[in-house]
Amino acid sequence: MLNPCVMRRHQPTNTTRDSTPSVRASVPPTKMWRGRTPATGRPWRALQTLATIARIPSLQARVVGLGETHPKGYGVTASQPIFNGFRTLNGVRVAEATVRAGRETLRNVEQSVLLEAATTYMDVVRDQAILKLRENNVEVLSRELKATRDRFSVGEVTRTDVAQAEARRSAAVSQLDLARAT
Repeated sequence: MLNPCVMRRHQPTNTTRDSTPSVRASVPPTKMWRGRTPATGRPWRALQTLATIARIPSLQARVVGLGETHPKGYGVTASQPIFNGFRTLNGVRVAEATVRAGRETLRNVEQSVLLEAATTYMDVVRDQAILKLRENNVEVLSRELKATRDRFSVGEVTRTDVAQAEARRSAAVSQLDLARAT
C-alpha cells in the first residue's frame, strides 16, 4: 500500500471515519445557574453550554422602604432536549454514509491502480513476444534472401525476385527496430 494515489485517497477516509463520533455529541445538555451576587446584591444568571460560561445581568436590586435587600439564594436548572427533529439521528446517518462512500472511493482507487499495474505488465509481456516474433521474422527473411540470391546465381530466378526478397527483409528489419523502440 505504498502507491501515492492510494495513500492520497486513504487519508480523507480516515478523517471522515474519525469525525463520526462528534456528530453523536452535537446535542449537549444545557445547564443554567441563577442567583444574586453577595457583594452587590445584583441578580445574575449564567448559561453554560459546552463548558462556556456567560454571565447575563438581570434586574437591579430592589429597594424596599429605607433599606436594600441582599438575597443569597441560588438555584440550578438542567435541561436535556428530548426531541430535536431527528437532527442527531440523521447527522449520524449522514456521517456513516460519508464514511462508507469514502471507503468505496478508496476501494475504487485501489482497483484502478491494480488494473493499471496488470495492464502495464501484460503490455510488457506482449511487447516482448512481438520483439521475439520480429527477430525470428528477420532471421527467416535473411535466410530466404540468401536462398534467393543463390537461386539467382544459378539462373532460376530473376533480378526482380531478389529485389522483392531484399524489400521484404528491409521491411522486417524496420518492424524489428520499431518493436525495440517500444
